[in-house]
This record gives sequence, structure tokens and C-alpha cells, in this order.
Amino acid sequence: MVERQAAFRNVTERVQRDQEQRALSRIATLVASGGDPAAVFDAVAEQVARLFEATVGAVVRFDAGHEAPGGDVVGAWTVPGYEPPERSLDLTAPVTVSGALWGAVGASFPDELIPNGLEERLARFADLVSLAISNAQTVEELARQATTDAVTAR
Repeated sequence: MVERQAAFRNVTERVQRDQEQRALSRIATLVASGGDPAAVFDAVAEQVARLFEATVGAVVRFDAGHEAPGGDVVGAWTVPGYEPPERSLDLTAPVTVSGALWGAVGASFPDELIPNGLEERLARFADLVSLAISNAQTVEELARQATTDAVTAR
């Protein structure tokens, strides 16, 4: 008599988190190398689209004190060969920096069909983007302070 046992484990969530961390690592490398902000935001938009299997990824920057949806698209990426829709993003998550609403990351999906469970994943990724933006601003401020005379402000 042969006895066989099998155990299965769902590792989907761990795989998704690993993918998000790798995407953020690519973004952090771009930030650390002094990448142009427009290029960084486009890279974030591309990672959003690729991670969440969306047709469009975007980074939207709100004006200071802006609470309503809207703002300026500062980064965007569209699946090659796909015509971006004339509508708003299907799914967005806020990006906060230093406790203030900075903007949002978002995505559009074919036929506006949002796969289940993406809201939480996009919110988690937006939190990581918040850290990357905060770090980039800190690096920029430190560089400015290092090259500015405090007395003459030059």
C-alpha cells in the first residue's frame, strides 16, 4: 500500500507583494540616480499599468489644498497600440506626502472591468509611491541645503 499526501498553499498574495516591491525598487533606483521627475512619474504610471494588468496607468498631481478629484496628469503610460480612453481613470488611490494629499495613482481597464481585489493592492502601491516621492523630495532638499549658503541664501 502506497500512501500519498499533498499540501497546497496559495502564494498569490506573496507573489503580488514581491512584484510590487520589485516595481518600487525600479522606481527608487530611478529616483536615486537623479532621474527627471517627469521620467519618474512616467515610470510609476508604467509600473501601475503592468502590475495591475491595466491598459493605462497614470500619476495625477493635485494643487496644494486641492481635495476634489482632478489635477494635472504628470505621468502616463498606455499599452502599446491601445488608444487611451477619453474618460477618467477607473481606479485611483491617493498619494500623500508629509501628511498632505499630493495626488493619486490610477489605472484604466478594458471595458471598465476592474479585477477583484485591486483596490487594496493599488492603495498599498500608492503608499509605496508616497514614500518614494517623500524620499526624492528629501534628497532634493538636502542637495539644495548642501549647495546654499545659509547667510546669503545663494
